[in-house]
Amino acid sequence: MNKLHLPGDDKKPVTTEQSAKPNEQTVLLWSSSLSAFLVISAIVIGLNGRYNWFPFLKPNEVGDFLAGFAGALAFIWIIAAILLQREELQLQRQELTLTRAETHRLADEAERQALALQASARTYFIQRWENALKVIGDIRIENAADAFLEEVYSHEHTKNSAKELFKRRLSRKEFSILSFERYDITRLYLEEKDFNVKLHCHANLDVESVKEAYSATFEVNIPFVELSATEIANGQNVPLSNFKAVIHEGRDLGLQAMMRDYDASSIIYPMEDSTHKTRRVRGFMTALIDELLKDIEN
Repeated sequence: MNKLHLPGDDKKPVTTEQSAKPNEQTVLLWSSSLSAFLVISAIVIGLNGRYNWFPFLKPNEVGDFLAGFAGALAFIWIIAAILLQREELQLQRQELTLTRAETHRLADEAERQALALQASARTYFIQRWENALKVIGDIRIENAADAFLEEVYSHEHTKNSAKELFKRRLSRKEFSILSFERYDITRLYLEEKDFNVKLHCHANLDVESVKEAYSATFEVNIPFVELSATEIANGQNVPLSNFKAVIHEGRDLGLQAMMRDYDASSIIYPMEDSTHKTRRVRGFMTALIDELLKDIEN
């Protein structure tokens, strides 16, 4: 469909310099006209036979006449210069306003582009992150998670925390722990210098010569120096080289919090429900990711 052509569509936008030209020309025209009028008037009056008094003036009177005449001309052109300067200052202010507006527009555009690039980089990284989790998500990661949690379960801090819990629960009764049937890890997060693990355990106790089964939930802190998820992963031949590179990339993008809070087990086991296996792997991956991040930052 042809575009409707309206009158004035071919006109180019008027710049500040072009809009200033009529005003400047007007000032110069009026100044020149007034100057010419004064000059002609002085000549006519001075040479007119009826008013031919100019030849009879004394030298000092001639000087006063010329000085007054020149002063009138100077006054006209001073006014013209002031008007032209004011016009130029207005043009400069308009240029500064346009420049400032253009600068703000370019800054906003650059900010939008930066946000778009950041969002694109984040989306691309999440894809790489999930692919890296899928690569390591095989039987070796399960074995590493089992080995890691076995270290947690058998650690002296864990046993002592369990004993203190049962001691408070049984008050003054004499007891001994015969065996731990099972531990379930319900939460694991990392503090500045140690792992904080929340466990649910089932234990067989001898309470004043009577065997009884107890279950309890408690927390235990284990120092980093006494437990290393990376060493356990290497011991189980978990392929970490590409995973470390992706973590390094995420650190450069400022996505440490996202990687720490990401539920890795949902990617490694996408079809699994929240089972004991996924909880074990989730706890181990939390420890592994944070430990690798600490190694990169140090």
